[in-house]
Amino acid sequence: MPVSFLSPVQCDNYAKYPTDLPPDIVDSLFFLDDQDMEWIANKRGDFSRLGYALQLTTVRFIGAFISDLNQIPRVVIERVAIQIKVNDPESCISMYMKSEQRWRHAVEIRARYGYIEFAEKGSRYRLGRILCALCWTGTDRPGVLFDHAVGWLSTNKILLPGITVLERFVAEIRSRMESRLWRMLIKNLSASQQEKLNDLLVVEDDEHLSLLDKLRKGPVSISSTALVQALKRVESARNISVELPLYRIPACKIATLARFANTAKITAINRLPFERKMATLVAFANHFESDSQDDSLDVLSMVLRDLFSKAKQENKNTRLRTLKDLDQATATLVDACKLLLNTELCDHEIRDTIYTTVGHEALVSAVENATALIRPPSNVFYHELEQKEKTVQKFLPSLLRVINFDSNQAGKPLLASLEWLKGKQTDEPPMEIIGTSWKHNIVIKNECSVINWPQDEPRPTYRVIKKLVKTQDGIILHNDKLLYADLINKKIKEIVVPEKKQSQVEKLKKSILNMKEVQKNANNKELALITSITGRDSNRTTIDRTAYTFCVLDKLQSALKHRDVFISPSWRYADPRANLYSGSEWEAIRPMICRSLNLTIDPTLAITSLTDELHQVYRLVAANIDNNPAVRFETVKGNEELILTQLDALDEPPSLKALRAAVKAKLPRVDLPEMVLEIATRTGFADGFTHINEGSARAEDLLISLCAELLADACNTGREPFVREDIPALKRDRLVWVDQNYIRNETIMAVNAILVSAQNQIPLAKKWGGGDIASADGMRFVVPVRTVHAAPNPKYFKSGRGVTWYNLISNQRTGLNAVTVPGTLRDSLILLGVVLEQQTELQPTRIMTDAGAYSDIVFGLFRLLGLRFSPRLADMGGARFWRIDPLADYGKLNVLAKSRININLVPPEWDDILRLLASLKLGRVPAEGIMRTLQVADKPTRLAKAIAEIGRIDKTIHMLNYLHDESFRRQTLVQLNLGEGRHSLGRSVFHGKRGELHQRYRAGQEDQLGALGLVLNIITLWNTIYMDAAINQLRQEGFPVYDEDVARLSAYGYGHINMLGRYSFAMPDEVKRGELRPLRTTEKP
Repeated sequence: MPVSFLSPVQCDNYAKYPTDLPPDIVDSLFFLDDQDMEWIANKRGDFSRLGYALQLTTVRFIGAFISDLNQIPRVVIERVAIQIKVNDPESCISMYMKSEQRWRHAVEIRARYGYIEFAEKGSRYRLGRILCALCWTGTDRPGVLFDHAVGWLSTNKILLPGITVLERFVAEIRSRMESRLWRMLIKNLSASQQEKLNDLLVVEDDEHLSLLDKLRKGPVSISSTALVQALKRVESARNISVELPLYRIPACKIATLARFANTAKITAINRLPFERKMATLVAFANHFESDSQDDSLDVLSMVLRDLFSKAKQENKNTRLRTLKDLDQATATLVDACKLLLNTELCDHEIRDTIYTTVGHEALVSAVENATALIRPPSNVFYHELEQKEKTVQKFLPSLLRVINFDSNQAGKPLLASLEWLKGKQTDEPPMEIIGTSWKHNIVIKNECSVINWPQDEPRPTYRVIKKLVKTQDGIILHNDKLLYADLINKKIKEIVVPEKKQSQVEKLKKSILNMKEVQKNANNKELALITSITGRDSNRTTIDRTAYTFCVLDKLQSALKHRDVFISPSWRYADPRANLYSGSEWEAIRPMICRSLNLTIDPTLAITSLTDELHQVYRLVAANIDNNPAVRFETVKGNEELILTQLDALDEPPSLKALRAAVKAKLPRVDLPEMVLEIATRTGFADGFTHINEGSARAEDLLISLCAELLADACNTGREPFVREDIPALKRDRLVWVDQNYIRNETIMAVNAILVSAQNQIPLAKKWGGGDIASADGMRFVVPVRTVHAAPNPKYFKSGRGVTWYNLISNQRTGLNAVTVPGTLRDSLILLGVVLEQQTELQPTRIMTDAGAYSDIVFGLFRLLGLRFSPRLADMGGARFWRIDPLADYGKLNVLAKSRININLVPPEWDDILRLLASLKLGRVPAEGIMRTLQVADKPTRLAKAIAEIGRIDKTIHMLNYLHDESFRRQTLVQLNLGEGRHSLGRSVFHGKRGELHQRYRAGQEDQLGALGLVLNIITLWNTIYMDAAINQLRQEGFPVYDEDVARLSAYGYGHINMLGRYSFAMPDEVKRGELRPLRTTEKP
């Protein structure tokens, strides 16, 4: 492992004073107390006293003695000199540096104040134990460990050793802990397991791929065949799985090794030392089952989604095609009903009149057509689904065999139905999951069709008859023979009856021969003959297995979405409730959580506070409603409704237009790559990119490679335009190596935190906002390649599929966090996760969104977590305003405040609410998974109902404030417009390949869009830096600059940025001479 891992900044700052010390730091950290003054007073001469004092304050501040006191900042020297009353510090320092006392003073300070050397009294051992613990729990970046070591040594009065000594020590600790991890992972491996793992790396000659290469490729297409292949991949994962002592090994360490195995080349893994190679493969095997199961359920969800959505569309098209027939039949029946309702006709004349006017045959035909075409309420378009039975049977047996579903209490009935489908199905199936919309398709009444099959055609098959009739049985007359079609059991057989029933058979044959149609439902007389001849049970109902299967799949789709049904092991489809705090662990942290969220263990105080706030806001808004020109009441369909006038666009004063033009004119023109390199140099963000496995692995000119790979992703051009074989940092192999080892979600988040912090230091950004307000919105990308991780939405992707990049933007114009979701997932499911999982120094407390994230549960959770959810309310008409006190008088608002909050639902669930909040706050459970379990419309849990009641209080408070305060509405609109501006900039940056995302896998999508987010923040930061400088220069030149105009400037301008590169018109000398360019010797990807 490389020993030299420190950045230039760390080397420059080690055991040295910073270049700039704020006055408050100097006053607090260089203060000499009475005991210090007593020791210093015992020294002879001003130079001796000042030297001693400076040595003492220096070792306290930087943790080491320095050889030259002239390196101490002037402000520190003056502060110390004033305290000990030395008038000429410069000459005193000069005299002190020439004396031998500085060496004796250092020894005395060490003895008197308890400072020891790094090599003394077990210091290395104590520090080593702390660093080992940090490495073991996941903090193993060497630069972070080094900074932690420096801080610990200074705190514990251990003098800092030489920089290379401490650097080697940290490297040694990391190496030791890595070796320990590898040994633990392979400790219990048997010889057969080692052989299986080694087989993963064997490259087959015919395909030039190893088994590991094949397994790493997840599914990309959405079909029953792809689902079967994905399930086979799960079985392969189980064949190589290795049991680990997971309670002893941190999951983050295993995840790091598994990620390396997923991205590294086979040759790179083969070159690893034995212990490390086997540990890497063990980690891969351990994670692979979770990954493969998740991929399988992703494909299943997409297959079922396509299956049901296409059936729904086909049903809709069929309905449209048959509307004319239904209209005609309805018109005929209406004519008949009019005659039936005519009171002037005598009862005994009605039938003859109807037959004369409408016609008997027309009436019969109208009844039959209407019966065939009408649809029951909540129809599930089963007829169209039934055509896809073959598709389902391709994957269903494998799905039930391979995936072991589990469930909570709400999912138990579905689990029982899955078990019935999995078994031999000799018993009656569980019926709990069957709702009214499915029942008439599944439970089939004892009906039978009679069919007069043409005599000159071959005997019909089951499939032909099944398409023709819709009943459970059929009687077919063919060549004077009666055939019995058992359509449930899928059999057709000739009817053999005793002699005594021949007369009944002849009657039935005669009835069928007299039919004018090929097929019809048997009437009562025919049904009685059929029952007598065949022995059918006229009272028995039959379960249509195909319809039952589709019903189970429909319910499974919903249950997986809400995590009522889940699997293990899994990352995305695991039970989100499994990791909630409970038992003694919850009892221990409950007081801390209550303090951090400003809540109490007793719900009474929180409920009283919310009740009072709601009442006061109602009273405030009601008192000023008549003076609010934006609000009026109108009567709509007999109900009083509130109308909120939309905000007018803000006028742009001439001063703002002039300032915007002046600032724009001063911004330097720059190429995008130069901008990225400049910001990297200013912020040092390259330090956030760490090697996936070695942590500190570096290469010459790595910064150039990183910037090139970032731009290749962000501009969506691929790396080809950046490849230069004559520049080592831009060679193809180097860029591929950087992409595989440095650019991933965790490093992108670390680098983003650096950029956000840099933006937060700029005065102009602070004028825009303090970072306490953020907005969330989505940017859509079409994904034209075959992939499971994209979904349809005609509004955004037309006939294709796509993803949504949902991002959080602060009022300082920086992106704080983002998540990529297939299609256009409901904003309310992912909003909370985006907010809670962001890792920057800004902590926004008010989150503004468009109306798509609107939900009572979201309002409740945000309020309880100490945040405020503030969506833009586009239309207030019909909005429900909630109240607690039914007798409270809110004036004109009484017509709105009609809905009553059931606050009594909250106290019984309060402890569970606190437990959920703690688990979310401390990252024990995924926010998206919890939102899925809470937002169930049909059967919400008691916990969900309680949170929703709190959410209704906060939602009503928000709506009232939104009505009352125009500046609040304006602030919301301005913040949301920032998202539009950033997305416009994003479209310009992401210009390659028509702005479409060509990534098949989830990780690739997240990494590429993460790179886009970094480049957007880089452009924002660069623009802000130069805009701040331009504004300062304009002020110096006497240009009128007003703060209200500065607040409206945009950091997303890009007219001065060249994003398309430069074209070269240089030709090689050999081409100028008429020669050909050399042909390529190897195929480049």
